[in-house]
Amino acid sequence: MDAVIGHRPARMVVIAVAVLTSLVAWIAVALWLAEDYRNTWRDRRDGLDRMSQVAAEHVRRLVSLTDLFLDSLEQSAQGPMAPDPVAATRFMKILGDDDCIVPFAVIGHDGVLRMLSGHREIQVGDRPYLKDAQPGRIVVSSPIQSRINGKWVIPLVRKVADPSSPAAMTLTAIDIGALEQMYNRFRVKNGGAITLMRSDGLVLARSPHLPGAVGRVLDDNQTFRLFVDNPTRGTVTETSPLDGLPRTASFSMIKPYGLVLAVSLSNQEIMAPWWRRVWFGIFILLAVSGVILGGTLLVLRLLSRLEREAQGLEHRVEERTRDLRRMMDRRRVFLASLSHELRSPLNVILGFSDALMGGLHGRLTPGQHGYLADIHRSGGLLLDLVNDLLDSAAIEAGSLRLEVSALDLADLFHEVEAMISQQAETAGITVTVQVDPPGLKLWADRRRLLQVLLNLGTNAVKYGGNGCQVNIAASITVDQECQITVTDNGRGMSEEEATLALTPFGRANNVGSIEGTGLGLPLSAGICALHNGSLTVFSRIGEGTRVEIILPPSRVILPDESTSPPARVLANVG
Repeated sequence: MDAVIGHRPARMVVIAVAVLTSLVAWIAVALWLAEDYRNTWRDRRDGLDRMSQVAAEHVRRLVSLTDLFLDSLEQSAQGPMAPDPVAATRFMKILGDDDCIVPFAVIGHDGVLRMLSGHREIQVGDRPYLKDAQPGRIVVSSPIQSRINGKWVIPLVRKVADPSSPAAMTLTAIDIGALEQMYNRFRVKNGGAITLMRSDGLVLARSPHLPGAVGRVLDDNQTFRLFVDNPTRGTVTETSPLDGLPRTASFSMIKPYGLVLAVSLSNQEIMAPWWRRVWFGIFILLAVSGVILGGTLLVLRLLSRLEREAQGLEHRVEERTRDLRRMMDRRRVFLASLSHELRSPLNVILGFSDALMGGLHGRLTPGQHGYLADIHRSGGLLLDLVNDLLDSAAIEAGSLRLEVSALDLADLFHEVEAMISQQAETAGITVTVQVDPPGLKLWADRRRLLQVLLNLGTNAVKYGGNGCQVNIAASITVDQECQITVTDNGRGMSEEEATLALTPFGRANNVGSIEGTGLGLPLSAGICALHNGSLTVFSRIGEGTRVEIILPPSRVILPDESTSPPARVLANVG
């Protein structure tokens, strides 16, 4: 059940992260598309404005050059010489590839049109552009169908100012079909529609060609009024009066000649690139959402598998825990019975062997005394082993309780020194003790701390080697902790061996011939932990070993302090 509850927040986090990630992706794309929408409108409007200026400049150049040539043609028509056809040919070369202008002509007072490039004469007295012509300036007349080639053209006429001149006016025209074809080539890349109008609303040309558009008058149309009321150029978004589509149009006024050129795009054309990006963005979002969904399902599936495995593991742990508790209970019962079954006969063996060596039944031979001494020593070792086993089991079970009292460290150190002095003298080892400051006391279990120091001192004497020095010292650190060290300059251990020595029954490789069970150091570390302290081993091969015990300030009684136990110490007393 705990495994299910433990994975539930993880599942919720995975789902929340997936939802938030998808939401952030959709919001980010929506914001990008909104910004792209504005940029698309702006870029397309700017593009329309540039297109209208380019197209208007073409018309202005075309009409202005034509006006200039018609003016020169008028001057030559007033002289004694007839207009020079060669000059007209040269002018057409100046226009280059621009084939919108048709050949030039003059119209006499009799209404007959005479072509400069040939001798053909046509009666045009009924043409409306004769009424539109004005002296001294070119006039763009309404579109007509040419009587020469049948094409629709825009007449460009200029009335000769001198009535005595044989020519009444000079004339050329813009081929509407050629102009629309040129605009079509221009639109291949940019799209849209190009419309050339007069300032009175008369449509002169429209690309793409729209039947009925050329010749239509838009002077009363509200959209057209937006054009002519603007001084130079501008951009409007309105419904087109020609095709009825919502369009955005940029227009440029060609003021000297009363012309308006408009380049427009339908709103659908303007937003077509944006809509392509919208669909692309939606496709990417759907792909990303699919990946997120797939990843989420995969993670949830893995979590479900982990949940099932955790449940199974939890059940196995519970079973193992119950088995372990049963084993611990059985071990406690076994150790309790073992202590009774072993201690009683061991005490009898030790007591009788000691009595016999004391001469209870008379003098002993040297051989008998040696046998009894071996029996007594072996029984003592076995009793120590039993006691260590019982203490270790009690520490592991948490049943070992401390009997805390105020103890003098100097007295405790001298007692340890006395207990190991005989063994030290036999091995030629010097033991020294030092307490700084003098009179330092501790709140501790005297018997257990004596057990720890005796284990450490005995180990230093046993494993130090002949002729080494053992020092037992206590001092106060800057943190007001008590530091107890047992140091020897004997054979020492490697770092791996020092770690092994702190494990139950762990012994260094180089001490296999020396008696010992491997329980002394782990048992001492456990007793120090019960005192809220720690035990650490520092050793190097050939330089000796230093065992350091750190006890907290709550265990320290300085010489000038009260001997009342603090609350923290009382809380650890069983």
